[in-house]
Amino acid sequence: MGRDLKICSLLPSATEILYSLGLGDQVVAVTHECDYPPEAASKPKITADMMDHERLTSAEIDHHVASNIGRHGSIYTLNADLLEALKPDLIVTQELCDVCAVSYKDVQRAARVLDAQTKIISLEPNTLDEVFDTILLVGEMTGREDAARTSVRELRARLDRVRQRVRGLARPLGYAM
Repeated sequence: MGRDLKICSLLPSATEILYSLGLGDQVVAVTHECDYPPEAASKPKITADMMDHERLTSAEIDHHVASNIGRHGSIYTLNADLLEALKPDLIVTQELCDVCAVSYKDVQRAARVLDAQTKIISLEPNTLDEVFDTILLVGEMTGREDAARTSVRELRARLDRVRQRVRGLARPLGYAM
């Protein structure tokens, strides 16, 4: 993919990765939950939450989530009209968890009206190493390989510093590695 992309982020973590790679000016829309870095909050919101968390109890939220996910639904909506108007080159999402973001099927369905050149990338890390691999993948997809490698190198060094500082400390009771 080229350097001047229009990117739609459907995950707060993806938004943070994109900004960390210097791609904030190419992000054209983010989720309703994206608030970091602070400049991401000014981007158009492409998703909305179908629940009013202010009025519902925890039990009501749990019931709503369980009933929607059980029917293969989603608890978020995707603004397909805005997606079509923005015509992103790259959509960054995930299919790992239907409670965490707009359903991957909803994204695919909405993207059908876009140019065939639009790419959808699904980020699904389960481990810290996979998070680092995800950063590298986003770098590769956006032409920011060097920035991604630098970011991962810095994060690994930071992690090593933390490991050094906690080496030899007792683990909390019940903690297993």
